[in-house]
Amino acid sequence: MEKVPTQNRILLSSGRISSEMINKARRLGCPIVCSRTSPTSLSVKLAEAWNMTIIAYLRQDRMRIYTHPERILGEKKREERKEKREEG
Repeated sequence: MEKVPTQNRILLSSGRISSEMINKARRLGCPIVCSRTSPTSLSVKLAEAWNMTIIAYLRQDRMRIYTHPERILGEKKREERKEKREEG
């Protein structure tokens, strides 16, 4: 596994996204972590702080994006999030 490139890849998991998983993904340079199950609250906080995207409840036709949706949905979503933060 030494030669497998990990930077700018997507980490897919069938298990819960924990803070340990986010930490490992960060060290590997994977900006996006996806799972079929839920993330822990700490992993969401860390991903937000580290500019990582968490996608959970990933199914064939739907998903829930917890952090940095602009990475998936585009720049317009980033501006919407910024405006929402400034309002609240």
